[in-house]
Amino acid sequence: YGYGLGLSFFLPDAHEVHLAYRSPMRVPMDGTVSLSPSDNLGLAIDSDAHGAMQFAREFELGVVVPLGKTRLSLMAGWVDWSPLETITVELSELKISGEEATAEALIVQSRINDSAISAMKLSILNDLGHGSTLHGGGTIDVPVGEEWVLRTGAFYSPTTLPAEAMHASIVDFTVLDLRLGAAYTPFEWLTAALSVDHYLIPDRDIRNSSLSLSNSGESGRVLPSGNGLYTMNATRFGLTLITRH
Repeated sequence: YGYGLGLSFFLPDAHEVHLAYRSPMRVPMDGTVSLSPSDNLGLAIDSDAHGAMQFAREFELGVVVPLGKTRLSLMAGWVDWSPLETITVELSELKISGEEATAEALIVQSRINDSAISAMKLSILNDLGHGSTLHGGGTIDVPVGEEWVLRTGAFYSPTTLPAEAMHASIVDFTVLDLRLGAAYTPFEWLTAALSVDHYLIPDRDIRNSSLSLSNSGESGRVLPSGNGLYTMNATRFGLTLITRH
């Protein structure tokens, strides 16, 4: 759960100023996890996982300026991703199994899953190095007739994830969001809008990821390297319905 606060000023000549705040949000996570200690050991550890992560806090300022029949909306915000430094994951009820017949037989004979290890709890704290950053953008609304409004805009948001924390399961990019939309108001109490966002995302060429260990397979300490070229393409379609009373 989180909360948001907003304040709007409607000034003369159709000018507007909007302020907003969004609180950090604690989000619980529950599920199962399977760990493979090494490709050579042929073992798997299954466990119940419980945790929580904190999402960002954010301040935003918006200004609306009329330009004849069109409306120019400018937005700027400060977002603080540092609450993500606390991602607590607790593993419990660990069960060890063998991926090969010999390993499974040894586990059964040792009765390791009947020992206290099955009740052991392991806590993991994960600090990815996220910080705070500024983001912003704007839109232009152009009325077409009495019922239609066309909107175009662009928004920029830089990444806060350092290169050292990049790896294949957690990636973060700088994004330029190009938006095109249309809104239709057939009645005073109803507006329907369709939008398309295309994201221009620069590639990230990572050479110093913390997951760049070069241990040999025989060492039993092998992790997939986090180094490499990361690319992403994305397009989002949105449908919005607004009713008034």
